[in-house]
Amino acid sequence: MSAATLHRNAWLILLCSIPHLQVDAQDQTPRATDPAGVQRAVEKGLFFIEQRSMLWWKNRQCSTCHEGQMLVVSTNVAKTRGVKVDQEKLDFWTDRWLFTDVLALNEKTQKINGIGTPNAPFFLLYRDKERDASEERAGKWATLLKAVFEGQEDDGNWDKNTKDVAQVTPGMALALADLESSKIPFKPALRDEISERRERTDKWIRSHKVQLPEKTESLAGWVVYEHQRGDKTRAQKLLDELLNRRREDGGWGIKKADPSHQLVTAVVLLALKMSGLPNEHPVVASTQIYLLDKQQDDGRWRELGRHFHPDSNHSAYDVWTTGYAVAALSLTLPQLEPKTERQFIPDPKLAADVAELTRNAAEGFKGRTDRTGAPMQPDERPVPKEKP
Repeated sequence: MSAATLHRNAWLILLCSIPHLQVDAQDQTPRATDPAGVQRAVEKGLFFIEQRSMLWWKNRQCSTCHEGQMLVVSTNVAKTRGVKVDQEKLDFWTDRWLFTDVLALNEKTQKINGIGTPNAPFFLLYRDKERDASEERAGKWATLLKAVFEGQEDDGNWDKNTKDVAQVTPGMALALADLESSKIPFKPALRDEISERRERTDKWIRSHKVQLPEKTESLAGWVVYEHQRGDKTRAQKLLDELLNRRREDGGWGIKKADPSHQLVTAVVLLALKMSGLPNEHPVVASTQIYLLDKQQDDGRWRELGRHFHPDSNHSAYDVWTTGYAVAALSLTLPQLEPKTERQFIPDPKLAADVAELTRNAAEGFKGRTDRTGAPMQPDERPVPKEKP
């Protein structure tokens, strides 16, 4: 029996032990769910994120980190697969809400809010690329990048405050490479700086041994980097380690021995798809089904925290978990035709309530520069519920 056959049989034994999978009668390999079902889950998840984000904006008068970035990112990822999004809303969220807050100047520090180095790669990579040619948006990106660049060390590393394995560096390498080849009308000096910083980042990575982070999210990021820009041998070693961390129920934990965590599992599926694994791959197919089974009636994926309050639920955790699930599931969709109809239509009264929240939140909004206080405070108002 060949090594490839042994490897396949090992996966089949694992997959057959995972409950509630759709399997093919001939080879017992999980099948991907039909695109319409995935599309509906994505659209329903996006509406939940919109509800929560508009409520956060109204109550907290800020968008960075906890809610706004994930709304924009998950919408942009879904858009790349042909999921119909409201472009007018997306432009509004990006320019009127998110960029306004990100670029707000703190009078005491004379620095803009920025987006935080840990979030920067995902936000930069999954922007609305159909708007890359905009001169106005190019100026906003340029201002934001100046703040982001402060997070890089002279040797190219982006994890200056991390004693463990680098976590942000691989994502920044991918983001910088994407910006380098983009159609954004950057001035020549800035484009040169993007290239120089990307080269320095790649050089740092090549000069270090293969990274095996303790946290599965970080490992997933390294898997994507090595598959897209790195060495094939390193890529396979990291992928094998990532697959080896899968729990018996089909998910992945924050660390290898931890119980399954929906956000982390969504990040892994996203990484597998960004690394080029097809939907027919048994782990991709069964992870897709695993996440679809976890979606709640109101569209959210509900999970405990992982950085703050790991034993508690919070709406912001739901937004991030849902956002990653939406992004990952979107990448399992085939490229949808422009004529593809929506699969989920929200209740008109609920949609009107969310639109009213948006109007109230936008009135007079100039961004919030005061970031003091607990990262997660009690919700000030419950989100409206979808009618059955």
